[in-house]
Amino acid sequence: MTWKTIENPLFVFEQNDIFADFHLAFASKQPPSQLFHYTTSFSFLDIINSQCMFASERSYLNDPKEFNWGVGVFLDQLETFEKSSYPKKFIQGIRKALEGKEIEDMRLFILSLSANPDLLSQWRAYSDNGRGFSVGFNGNSLRDRAGFGEQILRNIDLENYLDDFVCSYHLLPVIYSSDDQNNLIQDFVRVAFTYWLSLEDIDEPHSYHLFLMMCAYRAKEILISFKSPAYSKNKRAYCRDGS
Repeated sequence: MTWKTIENPLFVFEQNDIFADFHLAFASKQPPSQLFHYTTSFSFLDIINSQCMFASERSYLNDPKEFNWGVGVFLDQLETFEKSSYPKKFIQGIRKALEGKEIEDMRLFILSLSANPDLLSQWRAYSDNGRGFSVGFNGNSLRDRAGFGEQILRNIDLENYLDDFVCSYHLLPVIYSSDDQNNLIQDFVRVAFTYWLSLEDIDEPHSYHLFLMMCAYRAKEILISFKSPAYSKNKRAYCRDGS
């Protein structure tokens, strides 16, 4: 990978910035070689004819807690850190960065994909009770077109990007396990603290604001990926977030 920066403080990465490394490693995980979208016959024809797939705004999905679940789990987990050796202001800063994100990130659009091409629950729920289609996609191709780390880490000429070329989706794994969710939050807090310590004067308003901004931004993919374990029987393996 080649490190590439653009004129935005969120994308100015240092080679020893493990907070950035953690963020990029999660958001650019290697997906399965094939991913599948279950859909009805009518929707399948629309996909073929338009050569497009449409994501749904998160408040219209089957899960009313979509995205909010991740925020709630994260904030609840932070309570366990308030009695730890981390500075109180540090934990309060992460909490402040996450509070209100349910409203701030309302305009998220999600399209679900599965690693399983023949899953009974998916046929029943999304494919007209088995009369629809399971549409297969190359996982690597989807990842390479994603708009997160690839356009920064690879040698892509951003200045000469086509105006109508959109790469604004993220290809992310869906995490159902409570243990996996909690472990990821613990890792997030750990690397966020290294970034906190790297700031020259955290009591200076600009430094503190930058810390809040980094935490809010780098937690976004995690919040999108977390889903209630109650939905694990109707699994989706990956989701594409258009933000």
